[in-house]
Amino acid sequence: MDDHRGWDAQRSRWPWPLVRKTRRRWGVLAVGVALGAVGMMLAGLSLLGWNTLVHGPAGLVLSGWETPLHATATDSSDTMAVATGPVDEDVEGFYVLDFVTGDLQCTVLSQRTGKFAGLFKANVLRDLNIEQSKKPRFLLVTGMVGFARGPGASRPAASIAYVIDTNTGRFGAYGVQWRRDAAAIGRPQAGTLSLLDIGAARSIPIRD
Repeated sequence: MDDHRGWDAQRSRWPWPLVRKTRRRWGVLAVGVALGAVGMMLAGLSLLGWNTLVHGPAGLVLSGWETPLHATATDSSDTMAVATGPVDEDVEGFYVLDFVTGDLQCTVLSQRTGKFAGLFKANVLRDLNIEQSKKPRFLLVTGMVGFARGPGASRPAASIAYVIDTNTGRFGAYGVQWRRDAAAIGRPQAGTLSLLDIGAARSIPIRD
């Protein structure tokens, strides 16, 4: 009993208000340190020219003050491959490659109507001199490029479609001529996916 009363007496003399006040101060300090770290991170991103981070359906998108970085997506099956890539600053193209026919097309949604208003086509079997009987297997990806603008109303799109036949190693790069004035009023536009250049990733032919 004496020990119990002694403990109660010591407890009554212990500066509990001071302990609670000290804990609150440490809690405020911890929150301040965390907020400071977040502020330093945002300041660092600001110095790099990135002011927003958005996780969209295609992945992480970093929007800078001058040049936005857009995520692209690609996928394939046994008979088709698809990919996306920016056509203009605020719209992207949907690239589809049919392995059976060799048809490559890029379709673009209109920002005004929400309907497909751009269609551009090419044939990779013909362009890359690939025999359909060889059952080609293709890979399709897109990349960004900033071509110099010409004097006309059309200008090169912001992305390039790269196609490679994994059997022969032949590949080609395709581009779109895009009219921003037509897109602004929702006017449909169509044309050819221009073959920019071709190359070969395999120097030794594969024998059947």
